[in-house]
Amino acid sequence: MSSGSLPTFSADSHGQRPLSPNMIPMLASLIVVTVVFTSCSRSSAQIAKSGPTMVARLTPENWNDLVPRGKEVDAIYGDIVLRNELITAVIANPASTRNANMTVKSVGGCLIDLAVNDAASDQLSAFYPGRRVFRFEDGVSVGSHGKSVTLGGVTATASTSELTIQSRGGGSQPDCVVKYSIEGGKPYVKISSTWTNTSDKEIKLTLEDDLRADGGKEDMPKVPNGTHELFWFQDIHWQQAYGVSAPGYTIRCNSNARESVLSYEAVDGRDMILKPGASFEFVRHVYVAKDLPLVLAMHEEESGRGANHRNVTLVVQDHQAKPVTGARVELKVNGHSRGIAVSDQEGKIQTALPTGDGLAEVSLAGLNFASSKFRIEDTTSNVPIQLDEYMPGTAMITVTDAEGRSIPAKVEFDGSGDTQTPNWGPETAEHFVRNLAYTPDGKVQATLASGTYDLIISHGPEYDAEFTKLQVEAGKTSEVQVKLSRVVNTTGWVSADFHSHSSPSGDNTGSQLGRVLNLAAEHVEFAPCTEHNRISTYVDHIQSQNLGAFLSTVSGMELTGSPLPLNHQNAFPLIYKPRTQDGGAPTPDGSPETQVERLAAW
Repeated sequence: MSSGSLPTFSADSHGQRPLSPNMIPMLASLIVVTVVFTSCSRSSAQIAKSGPTMVARLTPENWNDLVPRGKEVDAIYGDIVLRNELITAVIANPASTRNANMTVKSVGGCLIDLAVNDAASDQLSAFYPGRRVFRFEDGVSVGSHGKSVTLGGVTATASTSELTIQSRGGGSQPDCVVKYSIEGGKPYVKISSTWTNTSDKEIKLTLEDDLRADGGKEDMPKVPNGTHELFWFQDIHWQQAYGVSAPGYTIRCNSNARESVLSYEAVDGRDMILKPGASFEFVRHVYVAKDLPLVLAMHEEESGRGANHRNVTLVVQDHQAKPVTGARVELKVNGHSRGIAVSDQEGKIQTALPTGDGLAEVSLAGLNFASSKFRIEDTTSNVPIQLDEYMPGTAMITVTDAEGRSIPAKVEFDGSGDTQTPNWGPETAEHFVRNLAYTPDGKVQATLASGTYDLIISHGPEYDAEFTKLQVEAGKTSEVQVKLSRVVNTTGWVSADFHSHSSPSGDNTGSQLGRVLNLAAEHVEFAPCTEHNRISTYVDHIQSQNLGAFLSTVSGMELTGSPLPLNHQNAFPLIYKPRTQDGGAPTPDGSPETQVERLAAW
């Protein structure tokens, strides 16, 4: 079967596409989609829970069906997707020129995107198997296979999809083959590295990986540095969590705000000495879920320690038993931390917890509440978390110009007196950033703790700002309507910002949509998209927020070479080639003259 005839997905409400029933027989047979053919056969644990999987190389035809969502997605055409009913992974095409962005480089053959299907929000920049010692440029082998088995009286079709890449050694460097595989019903990508000593001398293997997950401006806790059975990190605001384990090994973790180095140590303490002609396989599991409590539960279940887990629904409610959205609930069970989960629009958190005595520490927009105790029994399904001291009201704010036309705006909320200033999210967020609300249409609706707030409502320096008070009462709606007059006559002039960056640049993790909202709210009328070392566009964001009447843009870039203080040039307009390496941009150089010449000729 050629790559052009691969089975596809049908759309669902999440923008992802589930496996359709008529695909299942097709996915049980071998599918070859690229350069090299491979045949394999492997049994799958817990097969009665499993479902179909797939592997596909990304093309214009299947892009919308397969690529996960998330502000850190780096996939382009030619990369390879592995997917089951739970998760989606993207492996970068093993090419020497494959970079995720300006600072996440040489990702060919690496895991660059990983997200859970029903709440996709990719926050992984790259997972480098072998800690960048091996360069994978020698071709790709992919396949899917499955067979019918009976487990516990239930017959199901097992399915595994996999991708194999290799790096040829030489001298004291062994050959290395890395296989990424995904099984039906499994919430992780299995990564196996097999080293073969082709020399005539013994080789001591160093078992290490590293990964990039930039948390300097995020709410992103990582497992403390030290030795653990499971490495993990979680982005609380963007709601995606990850874990790495290696059966039979502990992991010595060393992380900073950007990078994590994972060094694996055998439980029995042995060193890995590879004799001439010998091979050795090393396996890791890379988990992904919406939050850390689920990652911990998945890892424990896979490790055979999940017998006492119970699927439960936490329900967070205010003093009137109304659902509380966006509450951060830090969980402990039997004295052990289970991480943080965030309540949905119905105030619910679907998770799995061990049986025993629990404690919930709740925070919401910077407010901290009294601890709530609970107990998980064998029959427990719902756990109420009542915030009796939380008595919120609603703020409805409308912003127009002097003629009554709705305009984008920024609304700053500052607590007055004993009222606490809200903190909705990190500075990388979108509509609600720290104590600021950004609106594309002049309308803000916010749930706030009762109290008094000082508001500053603005639309850039050419308009008057409104300084006013807001009184929020429990259970009531407080409305504020303001008109902002334009007081600076700039006829014949255009307000512009020629230098803007967001997460695609690689030097920060700000949402590109959030950047557009900020530009429009500050009355910037023209803003070329100038990400570092890639051509990109703001057009989709402007259209999604109906901002075309307020903000114009063109595709462009900042070509960033070295030395950094001197050799970086903003250029626009440039032809954008979406979903290709660097958006079709020229490559940087150490010479400013060469960079300028490349831009001029582009």
